[in-house]
Amino acid sequence: MDPYEDWCHKFWSMVMCTTAMISMYYYKYIYKEPCMTLLIMREKWMREVLANHPIQCVNAFRMEPHLFMKLCEELSIKYGLKSSRQTSIIEKVRISLYIVATGVSNRVVMEHFQRSGDTISRVFHQVLNAISNRETTCLAHDIIRPQDPNFKDIP
Repeated sequence: MDPYEDWCHKFWSMVMCTTAMISMYYYKYIYKEPCMTLLIMREKWMREVLANHPIQCVNAFRMEPHLFMKLCEELSIKYGLKSSRQTSIIEKVRISLYIVATGVSNRVVMEHFQRSGDTISRVFHQVLNAISNRETTCLAHDIIRPQDPNFKDIP
């Protein structure tokens, strides 16, 4: 084997090894397969829950559809709950009510709503702050209050 053929053989062997290592690195650390891909199913489920029999909405969120929509409206207009680029107010409220109504874990809610754990936690706390925040007016301050604020009578 002449020196040029030997050099070519070593060169192409190194190119193949380098390419294989770069490919392995790319697929292990850079390329991430999306796992939350059922956006259509999530939206379809919500439309069905709100549009179908009211009992289905009561089972999922512990309230009738018109009350659910009224709550979303109140939280957005009066108490500052805002939609984000990825999550609407309706979805934020339904995630939070689903957690409270069913008592399931964060992972189950992640799978059910096809959102990351960080998004689920952040959304839940945003709605919780709109409902019961100590620093600002919130839904709890307006709804849960004594009939006699001076406490003249023993309740």
